[in-house]
Amino acid sequence: MFDERDDRDFDIGHATVLVESAGLTSNISNLVPFLGLERARTIKTALEAAVVGDSTPTAYKRIAIFRRFMFVAGTQESVEPAWADLMAEFRKCPSSPPPQRVVEAAAQAAFRRLSDSTDFCFCGTDNCRTRQNYWLELQGVLKKLASIHYLPNVSLYGKIQYETGRTPVLADLAYEEGRLGPFDSWEDQELKYLEMNRTMMKTLRAALVSQFEDEHQQFARGNALKGALSLTVEEIDEELQLRGEFYGARLGSTGSERRLAIALKLFHAMVYDDFKPSANCYRLDHFFSSVGGKSALRPYLGATPRALVAAFHIILIDTGWNPQVCGDLSDEPFTGGIKRGHRTLRSVASKKIRAGDKLIEAPIPDFDAEESENDAAQTTMSLQAKLPNGELSSVQLIEMWLTMTKPLRDRAERIGDPSSKALWIWRSREGSYAINRLHEIATIWWSGFLNEHKNDEVFGGLSITRRMLRKTYGHIHSASGSFFTNLSMALLDHDTERTNRLYLSETTIRVRYDTLIRKFMDLWEAVVINGIEDAAQKLGLDTKVLELRYNLGLASGFGFANVKPSKATVSNANSSPPWTLGKNARIFVPRPESLIELHLARLAMKKGEEAIASVNPDRWTRMWLPWKAITDAVHQKLLSSMHSVRYRKAIAEAERRLANSEASLPAVW
Repeated sequence: MFDERDDRDFDIGHATVLVESAGLTSNISNLVPFLGLERARTIKTALEAAVVGDSTPTAYKRIAIFRRFMFVAGTQESVEPAWADLMAEFRKCPSSPPPQRVVEAAAQAAFRRLSDSTDFCFCGTDNCRTRQNYWLELQGVLKKLASIHYLPNVSLYGKIQYETGRTPVLADLAYEEGRLGPFDSWEDQELKYLEMNRTMMKTLRAALVSQFEDEHQQFARGNALKGALSLTVEEIDEELQLRGEFYGARLGSTGSERRLAIALKLFHAMVYDDFKPSANCYRLDHFFSSVGGKSALRPYLGATPRALVAAFHIILIDTGWNPQVCGDLSDEPFTGGIKRGHRTLRSVASKKIRAGDKLIEAPIPDFDAEESENDAAQTTMSLQAKLPNGELSSVQLIEMWLTMTKPLRDRAERIGDPSSKALWIWRSREGSYAINRLHEIATIWWSGFLNEHKNDEVFGGLSITRRMLRKTYGHIHSASGSFFTNLSMALLDHDTERTNRLYLSETTIRVRYDTLIRKFMDLWEAVVINGIEDAAQKLGLDTKVLELRYNLGLASGFGFANVKPSKATVSNANSSPPWTLGKNARIFVPRPESLIELHLARLAMKKGEEAIASVNPDRWTRMWLPWKAITDAVHQKLLSSMHSVRYRKAIAEAERRLANSEASLPAVW
């Protein structure tokens, strides 16, 4: 959200004020001309205290938005009275907070500016979603500062409206690029979508595994080369001092494995053991250049961004986790050993940050999930220790990653760096400090991975995001079983069906609904035909199969279709049949006008379905879905019955009336 442009106007000849927290340094020196050095220093102290416990990206956003808020207020106080009052209160006494009404008025003035897409004092884009994010971040940091009593508690309101779109699944991208389709039917589309999602996830995972294994092989080779070398780093340093760039046999010839092993051992000692060579910089640089430079040695030392981006996304693909929860895994991610071929992975952070700085519980359950005895907020997930096809499992991958990062983690622990406790750490190109900032994964490295595989036949050239991976994971599991949302809600850790439905694309909802309609019709038909002589023979079914469908239909609430229930059926219901539809709603007579009205009703429900499903999903499930199922089932039955010709003519007549304004769609809500 924020970039280096937020750091403008710092070098203006006054004292520097730096905020240091969460492993980052932010410069707020541009506030000194407006507030004075003493007040700027109190802001520094307050911000450092306010972001304690926040992840690095979150802390950076909060510091940046407050710095922007105060900077804009200072530069435009002459044209905005609310900001003038805020700056005046801040200047009065550096140690006392401004009044509540002043802070509220200043924040609401910022909201008015952000709401105006032609006003660019806060951000350089007219994107309403970005502006709403700025507003939410500002509310969040003000709440944080109030929690440490630096600012008063304020009540803020307002929301910048923006259009939202559904995140596609991987098969949607393939379809848009012409790699999927055409389809013979909804059933055919369902099967092909499911197969494409599985194929794309499998191919993507295979490419990531290949990249990770390449990095691990280089790390293992580096360890083998260093382990086979008898020279100590002190002896290597002494040899460089004595012979300079005219290396003797002890340092190996250019291009030899011995030269590479010696360079690796020296570089490893410099990076992880803080070894300071006595040889001058020129000789060192010349020596490292003879093996391709320090950048060529980097993969042999482990903890590379290439290995990190591969490992991180493999875990996302295998678990369907939210990236924030995955990023919070610790250096001890497993609980216990291997049990019945599985090992449990534990989530460290069980909360996710939402709009308005709201925290929600974020467990990551699976079928074998169980709560930890020590912390009920932590949830474990069962993972296969080994995959049956011999592929790299998530458990094996994490164990390999821990090995690759051990030298970096040991050094971080030795110097007291808290990053050593994070699972996902890496180091800069030539640095030796552990970094657990994961922002670069989404912004740089993932894009680099996709660019490397742009010619891949399955996923090459597609703009795949991490959100799509999570959504595709949910779709595969939802489409593989029943359409009940409980499964995908559990796997994707959603509290409500409304949230879960946002993760289901229109295509997936439609194909799953179409499958259920077929099952619906089988059960409905079995109940409707009850009592007709030789019904099973006329349907081409075994008598036991028809009886099973009939009983299952009654148990599932299809009693409304039993126009002439038997005495046993009514008796078993204790004179209180489960259906609530009247007789007129349970019987459809295919008259010409009824057929036309049926088509108009289906069009009206289709037109309003998307709006009501997203705005009020509970009502859609409770009120719309039963009627949609009934009308669609009647529609499909008519098309395959002796009334199909009359029905098609009725559809054409309904369309003609709509085109000539002789009829209108019924209002359905």
